Amino acid sequence: MDFKTVNKSTFDGHINSNFKFYTSETDFIELTLIEAEEKIIDPVHNVTLTFEGSKQDLLEDKIYKYEHDVLGSGDLFIKPFSEKNTKIYYDVVISKFVDGYDPN
Repeated sequence: MDFKTVNKSTFDGHINSNFKFYTSETDFIELTLIEAEEKIIDPVHNVTLTFEGSKQDLLEDKIYKYEHDVLGSGDLFIKPFSEKNTKIYYDVVISKFVDGYDPN
């Protein structure tokens, strides 16, 4: 996934698909992407992803290697933010400057 070009539409076709988040070289926890949101507050463009997983497989907030069948693999910072019944919910925020913005 190219973070320079990522936006909400990158994920729209993958809602309800599974991502593997690796806890070691071979062990992973599978989470389901349930929502993708986009917000632009000039000069920052944010894409927020919400994942759902089993409460019994809690991931702590940190950077994990991920894999997705279509989007590929990489590293994402993920953090839990809510739980309900047997589910726990996580979010990932991808931030970048809007196109053409020069921070210098």
